[in-house]
Amino acid sequence: KVLAVDVSIWLHQLMKGYQNPSGSSVSNTYLLGLFTRVCKLLFTKVKPVFVFDGGVPQLKKKTIAARQQQKDKAAQASEKLREQLLKNLLKQKAVSQVLEEIRGQSSPKKKAPDMFELPPLPEVEESASDVDSSTSG
Repeated sequence: KVLAVDVSIWLHQLMKGYQNPSGSSVSNTYLLGLFTRVCKLLFTKVKPVFVFDGGVPQLKKKTIAARQQQKDKAAQASEKLREQLLKNLLKQKAVSQVLEEIRGQSSPKKKAPDMFELPPLPEVEESASDVDSSTSG
């Protein structure tokens, strides 16, 4: 079996596919990826024939442009949503602050005890015999 492989597509996939968590490409990933893919083909007894085509096909250019446009729209929507969330948070803080001031002026109330607050630890007094036995050991 023989398989023709467009290496430019493989290289593009490998450069985009192998990235570190921050999004930048890791060094020499294309070599590792090409080696792995070629080994898989050879293991299944398929002989790869590598093809280096010329320019980028028109369809691929359109696809890349459409993806970039979608990415830009998503980034704009994300930015709008972030701004709305920030505005809502600021409004909520301002309203709660005003309500606290109003409550404080009208009737000073004690805060309800926090049900998750732990009681203080009891103080443990060490006897003289405990201290002596711990230092002599």
